[in-house]
Amino acid sequence: MASSQYKGKLPYTNDKIILALQDLQTILTDIKNRKFKPFYFLYGEEAFFIDQISDYIEDNVLTEEERGFNQMTLYGRDVSVEDIVSNAKRYPMMAERQVIIVKEAQDLSDEIKSNFGVNCFIYKSDLTKISEAKKLAEFALNISNNWSLLVNNASIFNRSKFLSAKEDELEINMNIHFNSPLILSKELAINANKQSLKNCQIINLIDKNIARFDTSYFYYLLSKKSLADLTKMLSLELAPNIRVNGIAPGFILNPIDGEGEFAKKTEEIIKKIPLQNKGDVSNICQTVEFLLDNNFVNGQILSIDGGASLNHAG
Repeated sequence: MASSQYKGKLPYTNDKIILALQDLQTILTDIKNRKFKPFYFLYGEEAFFIDQISDYIEDNVLTEEERGFNQMTLYGRDVSVEDIVSNAKRYPMMAERQVIIVKEAQDLSDEIKSNFGVNCFIYKSDLTKISEAKKLAEFALNISNNWSLLVNNASIFNRSKFLSAKEDELEINMNIHFNSPLILSKELAINANKQSLKNCQIINLIDKNIARFDTSYFYYLLSKKSLADLTKMLSLELAPNIRVNGIAPGFILNPIDGEGEFAKKTEEIIKKIPLQNKGDVSNICQTVEFLLDNNFVNGQILSIDGGASLNHAG
């Protein structure tokens, strides 16, 4: 969560103010109704609105008694990525959730540059909107015409049923899980052909549940199944210069919409997983590294789930 210290007048045109107010009201209304998202990435010129949301989260998500053990504020210039991840992995203490606020998170890009010797750019994009995917591709190509790797990881995870879901549930799920990856993949491929690039890669984050058909996440699963098929088709369409593979994670993170109810079921689910263990983000990173290093893997979807896709655990 990035936060600026701007406290003055709003230097925006009327249309920007209206849009920012609409976004602000939507987020605050959801928080007031206890409809939380796992992450709030607040970034852009509208510093006043960023501070409004950040301050409200800081003061209202947890009770005063819960904050002592479950809420912390970090600053990008003082912490590493590993510090943030380590704190996020902690289990809440006598509360349903914990809150980690990272202010001035843009400073983390400087740490990544210095520690890993690579360039790092921050770009905000809402991939539930197709137009945003096109802008993201333009941004990537403006940075470098040697764009050779794309990891499609953006996702939402909303409960939905075929007959009772909100009208836009199909559209937003298909946009973020299928249409945006398709657009970004196409732009990468067009540029790769134009620049005669070799050994380019597209890695799609899918879901181990693509092997099943019963679900409480109808439109999410439908869109992930579509992404799985796209992965296979593109692996043939774009070979030999672009390899396309997928990663199907199992139980890595608790779903945000489960909260207390899901927490009670966690141990029960873990017992059903053949390896009887919950996965870790590092397991996904290891798989990405494997796909990057092994130049003879193409068109594969690797289930990183402790064997859960075999017995549909979780």
